[in-house]
Amino acid sequence: MRAYWAAVFALLVVIAVGCEEEIDSSHLEIELNTMRFVLASPSFPQNGLIPKKHTCNGDNISPGLIWKNVPENATSLALVCNDPDAPAGYWYHWVVAELPAADDSLKIGFSNAPVREASIVEGSNQLNEIGYYGPCPPSDTHRYVFTLYAFDSKMPFNQKTTGDAVRWTASGFAIDSAVLVGRYSQ
Repeated sequence: MRAYWAAVFALLVVIAVGCEEEIDSSHLEIELNTMRFVLASPSFPQNGLIPKKHTCNGDNISPGLIWKNVPENATSLALVCNDPDAPAGYWYHWVVAELPAADDSLKIGFSNAPVREASIVEGSNQLNEIGYYGPCPPSDTHRYVFTLYAFDSKMPFNQKTTGDAVRWTASGFAIDSAVLVGRYSQ
C-alpha cells in the first residue's frame, strides 16, 4: 500500500512541476481512495473552486486530471468538460478522445503542450476551436463537469469531434464513466 501512495505522490509531483501557483492536493488521498472508477484533479477538489489560472481570466491552462480504477475491459477513454449552467444549455470547454485506457492522468497544461501521444485527439470546443477553453461564466457561479468515459472498443473520434458527439456515443457505448465537478465565478 505504501508503494501505491508513493507512486501517487510521485505522479502529483510530476504534474505540479512548472506550476506557478502552489497546489493544495490534500483532497486527492480521500478522493482517490475508492474501488470505483474515479476522476480527480490536483488543482481543485470535487465541487471545489477552479483556480483562476485554469480560466479565461487567468492563463487558460487545462487542469491536471488523475483517474484510477478504469474498467479492465476498457481500451480507450474520452473526456468532456462542459458547463451545464450556460444560458444556452451545455457549453463544451474541452473534448479529449482516444486516451489509452492504460493512462492514468493528464498533466496540467496538457492542452497547451506542443508534444503528446500521437493517438490522443483533442476535439472541438464550443468556440469551434481545438483544445481547452477555460471556465468563463457570464454571471453567477457555474459548474464545470469533467466526465471521463471508458469504452471497450475504438470509437471514431477525430479533431472535428464535439462534446455532443462524445456524449451521444457514450450513451450507447460507454462501459463506465467518472465525473469531477468544479465551480467558478468571475
